[in-house]
Amino acid sequence: MRLIKSNKSPPGETLQMPGEYTATASSCRRNRWLTLCTVCCLALLVGTAPASFAHGDYRKGSHLLIFGDSLSDTGNAAALGAGITLRPFEGLIPSGPYVTLRFTNGRTWIERLAKRIGAPETAKAVFQFPDKGRNYAVGGGRARPVPGSFNLPEQVGLFLSSAGNTVTRRDLVVMAFGGNDVRDAIVEFGDVLASGGSVAAAQFASAQILCQAVASIEQNIGWLHEAGARNLFVMNSANLGATPAITVLGPDVSTLGTELSALFNLLLANGDTPLPGTGGLGICALGMANIQGLHALETAFPGIDIMLFDVFTLLTEVTAEPEAFHLSNGTDACITPGVLVGAICRKPRDYVFWDGIHPTAAMHRIVAREAAAQLPSASFARKHGKPRRHFTRRDK
Repeated sequence: MRLIKSNKSPPGETLQMPGEYTATASSCRRNRWLTLCTVCCLALLVGTAPASFAHGDYRKGSHLLIFGDSLSDTGNAAALGAGITLRPFEGLIPSGPYVTLRFTNGRTWIERLAKRIGAPETAKAVFQFPDKGRNYAVGGGRARPVPGSFNLPEQVGLFLSSAGNTVTRRDLVVMAFGGNDVRDAIVEFGDVLASGGSVAAAQFASAQILCQAVASIEQNIGWLHEAGARNLFVMNSANLGATPAITVLGPDVSTLGTELSALFNLLLANGDTPLPGTGGLGICALGMANIQGLHALETAFPGIDIMLFDVFTLLTEVTAEPEAFHLSNGTDACITPGVLVGAICRKPRDYVFWDGIHPTAAMHRIVAREAAAQLPSASFARKHGKPRRHFTRRDK
């Protein structure tokens, strides 16, 4: 394998932590399992990496099949009736797509990637273009089944149940979830503390949301493999602790957002990690969730090849040093809620973030470029060049 969003209502109700949340950054790490998982995960994100399409037959001209959330939604939420978000913006997290019918100010990363590999039609929203589109991503989607949003199980289920739909060993299946599940975990952490629970109880409860999300991803990969999928491109969770909607809540919540994002990514890549004093059980097993990690799935599912795209590290590096990526603002949202005049920044192309959680079209372009550079195609490398930065190393 190659290493290459939480609210509780769709598609993006404003995220708020309860007023009683006063845990410090150190108290957020007080429990042993979270400290261990975070340290291991941050090291893992730097040092793990995927292998080529060893078993598949992916090449330029193959089709994409896309499942995801608002980062990859090219019009499905709008087609399903989500209201368009207009000025004056109510908050940093929109309740629906913008006038572009996307959760950004221009084209998404998946549209750019599809164009680069010669299959632009496949990135079209399936609810807008049912005869051409193969993009099932919907804003607000979670990896795990949650009432009120069109999540991974529903997206995959719709594809598999629709007459005439097939997936072959030449297709590239894109799965981009995690952000909304991590946001749900952040809210759960605050809710447990607000109800009088301990930090340890809050950590355990929030971790279970992430365990359920990873378990759902693995289950749906299994269904797609059974249907014929052999090449998967899986995006991990971005660093939510670096997003404006989280940083505005203070350094404690920002630290929590980073740690929960990192924990999700650790579980996604490597599965459950046995904890001291549990008889070999991991945090997910303690909550009755059985996960293996994407590394193990390549052994469990014959012929499958999984690329894990490390958007966590990419976003962390871009926000820390935006100038290196030809941007200038890696901390603020381009939009300003509650005003008509000056609601949108003068130069969105200079910003990493369009709103509180979604990237600008400029950042989407960076994500697409890095994603394209990961694809094992010699023609791709010749045409588009090597990535400006390498976020992966081989692990096998």
